Amino acid sequence: MRERINATLDKLEKAILKEMDELKASWDASLKFDVDTCSRLRTELTRLSIAMQEVGKKDKELAFIAHQKNKEMIKQVDIYLNNIQHKQKFL
Repeated sequence: MRERINATLDKLEKAILKEMDELKASWDASLKFDVDTCSRLRTELTRLSIAMQEVGKKDKELAFIAHQKNKEMIKQVDIYLNNIQHKQKFL
């Protein structure tokens, strides 16, 4: 009887450990994706900001277009960050 209980507990432990490993791998992949995406968005925002400053010195119309693109990129970043925060609430 004791051996059966121990065997069942061992199976349960292995199943739980396997599930935890899979969950950790999923979280790690999700975290890496989020970090990579945030890094890419930061780079794009920095590049747009620099371009906007350079263009603004030369051509006001182009500066306005760059400003509009920058605003759109900021909206995308805000949406992405809100999605990340929403996702973290469920973890």
